[in-house]
Amino acid sequence: YRGYDCIELVKGFRGKRFGFEEASYLLLFGELPNDKQLKDFRDILIACRTLPTNFTRDVIMKAPSSDIMNSLTRSVLTLAGRASA
Repeated sequence: YRGYDCIELVKGFRGKRFGFEEASYLLLFGELPNDKQLKDFRDILIACRTLPTNFTRDVIMKAPSSDIMNSLTRSVLTLAGRASA
């Protein structure tokens, strides 16, 4: 990832850190974040995780599928459509 050894990155994420945010930041911005950058990035991600009201019921539960990837794709496309409306 951006010149970093994956094994070394994973070793740095031990403990209470999972590394998703750091790895995402690295891929997006080309460098590992400092503590303030990581906190700000996490705050942005948290704000973007809220699903629209009744999304789970209307989009996921009303149209069950044995193909989880198809369901995930449909859900992401539905959210993208709502964001642009």
